[in-house]
Amino acid sequence: MSFIKYETNFNENELKGKTLILPSISIANVPQLAIELLLNNHSNELIGRFNNDGFIQVAGGSASGLVTPLELRRLQKCSDVFIIDQRSPILKSHKSTFVDNLKVWAERLELDVVVLSSADSAARSDNEIMSSQLKQLSNKEAKYDSRISVFEPLELGSANGSGLLKSYYTNMKKACALCLFTTEGDNRPDAHLLVKAISNVLGLEAVELKDPGHWDGLFGRLYDIKLFG
Repeated sequence: MSFIKYETNFNENELKGKTLILPSISIANVPQLAIELLLNNHSNELIGRFNNDGFIQVAGGSASGLVTPLELRRLQKCSDVFIIDQRSPILKSHKSTFVDNLKVWAERLELDVVVLSSADSAARSDNEIMSSQLKQLSNKEAKYDSRISVFEPLELGSANGSGLLKSYYTNMKKACALCLFTTEGDNRPDAHLLVKAISNVLGLEAVELKDPGHWDGLFGRLYDIKLFG
């Protein structure tokens, strides 16, 4: 089975040398929320579906049609930017194979990969506690190295709960990453922060971010401030 099945009207050569936003399943699902927020506010189109082997199987419906565990989408107003939309985690026994396949695919197409991740704020070092919760990693060969370097560097050893961040970053020579320290809870503000950061790095059009409709009730109803006197 092929690593990815493209839509019939798409030529893989259109991917060559482009930018790929890659979320890592991480604590509080902040990268996944950020991808949903980004796609909700920028018109996009489905480009292909990745091989489902090794993923917890999931399928559902949306306004745009069938949704599957791992899809590739392209921003229509910024056609150099492609986004992986991941809705299901990779089984532990398949993680290494998936990373290897992704690396081969990305390097063959000379993709500039930007990883989005989150990490457990309780595992921060003293220096990190006293600084910004948003950190970065960047290989010198990364296209966005100069832009992303405005953020403080991440100590990989303290990035607990960041999923495949380390594997993605160390295996892809043209990769850079944004990692947000956070805790479990209502993480919508974290998603907004991560989207604003990645938008600045990539030079995306500034828009007023609106939450996806299906987020309503996702984190419960807002509390009445009177509860606290």
